[in-house]
Amino acid sequence: MNFKNISLIIKKIFEVKYSFKTPKKHDIVVFDNVGSKDLKNVLRNKEYFILETRTENLTKIYVSLNIIKEYFKNFKGNFKNAYLISLIKIMNPKVVLTFCDNSFKFFDIAKSMEKKVDFIAIQNGARYDFKIFKHKVKKKINNYDFTKNFFIPNFFCFGQFEIDDYRKNKIKVKNFFPVGSLNLSNFLNFKKKQKINLKKKYDICLISDACIIGMAKNNGLRNCELGFVKMTKYTINFCIKKKLRFIFALARLGSLLDGELKFYKKHLTKNEYDYLLKNAVKRDDDKYSSYKAMMQSEVVVSKFTTMLREKLAIGGKILSCNMTPTNIYDFPIKGICSIKNCNYLKFEDKLNNVLNMSTTAYFSLLKNKRNYLMNYNSKISTIKMISDQINIFIKNKEMENAN
Repeated sequence: MNFKNISLIIKKIFEVKYSFKTPKKHDIVVFDNVGSKDLKNVLRNKEYFILETRTENLTKIYVSLNIIKEYFKNFKGNFKNAYLISLIKIMNPKVVLTFCDNSFKFFDIAKSMEKKVDFIAIQNGARYDFKIFKHKVKKKINNYDFTKNFFIPNFFCFGQFEIDDYRKNKIKVKNFFPVGSLNLSNFLNFKKKQKINLKKKYDICLISDACIIGMAKNNGLRNCELGFVKMTKYTINFCIKKKLRFIFALARLGSLLDGELKFYKKHLTKNEYDYLLKNAVKRDDDKYSSYKAMMQSEVVVSKFTTMLREKLAIGGKILSCNMTPTNIYDFPIKGICSIKNCNYLKFEDKLNNVLNMSTTAYFSLLKNKRNYLMNYNSKISTIKMISDQINIFIKNKEMENAN
């Protein structure tokens, strides 16, 4: 544990509230409050407890005689693990659920308790983690391959690709449930309830992959940011030249948005940056702004955002552009829906072809791969599939305990 982490812990000790009551029993514990709001539809009409697991987000610490007794029973060198395990044991849930499917803390706790509790991770985004971790080992940035620490007893994933990819990389997952995207399902549910009618309004939607900013330094990838800028410039110039209806979906929220805008301002010309801002939508203004832009556009262009897979799943056209020299961020499907490091003329030819092609022709070239990356069923929502499966886990655990 480094000095920064120790300082954060000491600071939190004086900032948080203390509860001297033992938490009551719950059938469902939500592991990590990050993303917990996105589980509301899945957990509707269910009682659950949200377990804060990140030191920086901690608002309350539970201290009681029962917790202290459990703590010393479960302490094996890691203070936080002992605390979390103690709380979970006291609440005696049938299911522990998280929307942070790449949480190493979740993996640790699941390894310790999976024989007594059903642990479920719901996929939150497209995962390029395995390639990145292996690249870091190869480049000697890390001495250890962190993919070995992954452990998910029950994985509610996007689709068959995840199953193949996790097995290929020997990731420890006991059971796969290819249910599609919960984020997309939440949006479609909101759209239906609010009776929002989204007609085609734009030709091209460029979605920002803001997480690429600063990635080159952290992951030892050269020219990664420059490749990202190249895709942005190409798309802007294409839309200006063709006089197309263009919309740009920014990715970051709050104070992080400033860094995203500074990145674009630094790398684009004044005309390009002004054009981008003029046609931009921000998530701060509307939680579902990116989804609305995606639904209202003929073609979605981006590097690796999950929304590329979601657009394909609901029957829309995309172009994934990896303009970087690394293969790490290659789109899983090659062909009409993706393009690798290229010059502007090749980009223009490819995007023009996709834009003017009928949806039927586009998907005929993809053959049977439309739902390979992400399951989508217009008759049964991802929300319902997950909720029903959680009910099954709870009933099975009740029968187990009764016997």
